[in-house]
Amino acid sequence: MTPIKAIAFIGLGNMGVPMAAQLTAKGFELSLFDLRPEAVSGFVNAYGGRASASISDAARGADAAICMLPDNAAVREAVLGEGGLAASLAEGAIVIDMGTSDPRATVMIGGELKKRRIAYVDAPVMGGVVFAKNASLDVIAGGSDDDIVRCTPIFAALGRQVFRCGTLGSGHALKVLANYVNACALVNLIEALAIGIAVAARLSPASSTFTCTASEALMRSTAARRSPTSHRACCATA
Repeated sequence: MTPIKAIAFIGLGNMGVPMAAQLTAKGFELSLFDLRPEAVSGFVNAYGGRASASISDAARGADAAICMLPDNAAVREAVLGEGGLAASLAEGAIVIDMGTSDPRATVMIGGELKKRRIAYVDAPVMGGVVFAKNASLDVIAGGSDDDIVRCTPIFAALGRQVFRCGTLGSGHALKVLANYVNACALVNLIEALAIGIAVAARLSPASSTFTCTASEALMRSTAARRSPTSHRACCATA
């Protein structure tokens, strides 16, 4: 199993920049591409790495490629489009989708890459920009055990824990479910606050207490989301 050293990093958005910066700082050789050339040049000036004029240029000589893109349509284009990763990476390379994607599309893309003898892992992350900046993301990985083991040094450079969730697509499935649960909790909190405000005239002292209690509940919910135990429970059923 060849260690991963050279990485094509595709997507320098709010999450992509701090994640790529962590990899560069920890010794990986990054070739970077984004649809915005100014994002690439700005990153290289600040953190290092090699600016690439295209995805195929970024993939030249890469052991692996990381996609940190908005959705599965963008990932599909980056991987299977003309001049994409599938046509540019060498056999034995591995593609890692670390964004939030449709798990059905993930399985389809993985099948196309397999025909070219390129591995595929879905490894979305839990945590926002702050966690990306201090490398404390949680990585939720789906794919073969061998492929995930091969990617572990990358994940260790980006996050605090890696959770193996099952076959290809299971990482993205769990991420979508986690986003759904968090959204439901937020909607419920907003509705509860709206009701509290509506009756504030009659319950003025209690209203402030309610607001503080609701805010504390939200923080505890966020802490629970970041809890290793909660992730293990979900992954165990994936």
